[in-house]
Amino acid sequence: MLPPLPAHARWVLDGDSITSFAWASTGLRSWVRWGSMLSGAPLYIPPGGNLATSGQGVDDVLGRIVTAMGLSPAIYSILIGTNDGSKTQSQLEDALWGAAGHAEPTIYGGPLSIGARLNVIPILPKGQTVETRTAAMLATNANIRARAAADQRYIITDMEAVFNPRSAASPAQSGDGVHPLEYGAYLIGKEWARVMTPILPPFGSILPTTVTAENLCGNPLLTGTAGTKGGTNPPTGDVATGWNLGRASGDATIVASKGALANGAEAQVVQFSGGTSATAATLSRSVPFSGSQPDLFEAWLCVEVEGTGWQGARILCSGYFDSSTTGLANIESPNPGQPIVVRAIPIALSGAPGAANVGIAIYATVGANLTVKFGQVMVRKVPA
Repeated sequence: MLPPLPAHARWVLDGDSITSFAWASTGLRSWVRWGSMLSGAPLYIPPGGNLATSGQGVDDVLGRIVTAMGLSPAIYSILIGTNDGSKTQSQLEDALWGAAGHAEPTIYGGPLSIGARLNVIPILPKGQTVETRTAAMLATNANIRARAAADQRYIITDMEAVFNPRSAASPAQSGDGVHPLEYGAYLIGKEWARVMTPILPPFGSILPTTVTAENLCGNPLLTGTAGTKGGTNPPTGDVATGWNLGRASGDATIVASKGALANGAEAQVVQFSGGTSATAATLSRSVPFSGSQPDLFEAWLCVEVEGTGWQGARILCSGYFDSSTTGLANIESPNPGQPIVVRAIPIALSGAPGAANVGIAIYATVGANLTVKFGQVMVRKVPA
């Protein structure tokens, strides 16, 4: 097996609308965000690094493979072919790896020639009621799998077993038989993270401690008890100085207190109990920073969960950041007492810098008996 990549290894992607961020403002979602966040790996998608474009096929990707190579990827992920129903198997495979003698660089050969890890993704299942992939697509998928099995430079993330676009799937994974809804994107991203984790940089390489010069939060940042509480039927208890704990929805009892993570780091504790509806609370504060467009920033929090009723968590980053970036929701519950690192993918500045609102939203189910601890806050500029 190839060794893990270093922190901030460059991740470049190409494909069609399934990979493109263009769907992020609709009910459809990109698996790329989920894969990045569920892996927890400090990868860096450089500006323009997601080349995927709605409606395109292998010829389009082949036409910009030199551009992709110019971004110096350490990992190149490619999911393409969904829109190539008119292509023969020979045409598909010639564009991918030169099966019919196509001159290099091909889609696969170009990144490999510059030392990139090649992350290949076979064409996903299609069709709301029955399978609509062509025989050429299915045969090409079989050969993609065979090539990956024979060459360790290929890392295959095969979504066939996890993504079901059929309308009968419950909960729904796709609304049109092709594109993933939020749950479908989550399943695809989760499988990507599972397969890729052995070669990705461990999150421990980026967050051994938050007391570092690169952390814009300047920890310790959860000291004191002079924070505020807000929202209708606001929480009670002690909130860290400079922070606000607010109820966003629901009617569970929310009580705040100060505590510590398992590693001894100071933490904000939030407890949810009872209630007749699902409840959400947000813990946030303003963090000053400096930079300029198109600087990228990323945010992290360490979270520990005990009890029952965990529904999800979402990193909050707003104010001078690209508002299309929302963070993390519906992550599976960590084991009781075991910390997880909740991470937002790199966020681009969208205006003149000054201060950003940074924090976390936590979601609890009806009748929760849940204790959540937050600590080790980090907001940092992503190295170029």
